[in-house]
Formats: sequence, structure tokens, C-alpha cells
Amino acid sequence: MAQSRMERTPKKRKKHGFLKFIIGLIIVLAILATGFYFAERYVVKQATDKIVNHLEASNNLEGATTGSVPAANPEQLAGKLNELSQSIIDRSAGLLDSAQASVNGSTLTYNLSSSKLNNVTAAAVASANADSMKTIADKALEAMRQAGTQNPKVQINLTDASGNTIKTLSYQ
Repeated sequence: MAQSRMERTPKKRKKHGFLKFIIGLIIVLAILATGFYFAERYVVKQATDKIVNHLEASNNLEGATTGSVPAANPEQLAGKLNELSQSIIDRSAGLLDSAQASVNGSTLTYNLSSSKLNNVTAAAVASANADSMKTIADKALEAMRQAGTQNPKVQINLTDASGNTIKTLSYQ
């Protein structure tokens, strides 16, 4: 026997109701995902802007980039940087957790560790201060060359709190 139209309607309604529920759920999840994505972008942008503005204000590197630098070998430069590490950390106003210089042959490596840096903010910090960092690295290279160091190299490593290198800047 054929079912009448009235008997078939409730089954179709249930089927369409479940489909509408799934589509509505997908739309709500898509809206939430989009909102979280834009909120994350906003937070990263604000953090990056805050760090860059802080570095521009607190790290007046102009004094370090002017004048001549006396001759010094990599060990002497690393010793001086390690002496000044607490001052550098204090001037960063919480951005840096540690600063440690080391020497491997003719390479002076300066490790700057921060729990507040990630790939995006490290790239922003490096690009915002690239000219000043290059000038300072060039002065260190000049001092090492004057001291007779063959093939000097300066390497700055920006690391996270776990010690993973986020960004490496090399100068020769």
C-alpha cells in the first residue's frame, strides 16, 4: 500500500531538521574560527608593535654606533658583553631574560633569550633594529680585525625560553 502524504511528512521533517542543524553548526563553527583567527592576528600585531615601540624608546643605540672602537679580540669583546649583560637585560624592561656572549674560534656569538619572543615578533624586532644592529656588528668586526683576528664573524641568536633559536643574524 502506498503511504499517504501525511504519513511521509514527519520522516522528511526529521531528515531536514538534522541537515539544518549540521549546516547551522558548521556556520557557527566557521564564524568562531574566523573570529579566533582575527583575534590572534590582532594580539600578535599589538604585541609586535609594543615590543618594537619599546625597543625604539629604550634602546638608544645611536651612542653605541658613533665613534671609533679600540682593537679587541673576540674573547675581550665577549667578556665586555658579558659584563654588560645585566645592564642590557635591565634596559630591555623585561623583554630579555638572559644575554650571554661566547667565542668559538674567530666567531663571537651573542645569545639573547626571551620568553616573550616568537617567530613573528623576533622578525619584527630584527627588522626594526636591523640598521643599528648591523652598525654595532660592523664596529665589533672592525675591532677584531684591528686586533689581528683572521676572518672575524659576529652571530646574534634570538632564542625562546626553551633555548630554541628563533632568529640568527650573522655578520662578516
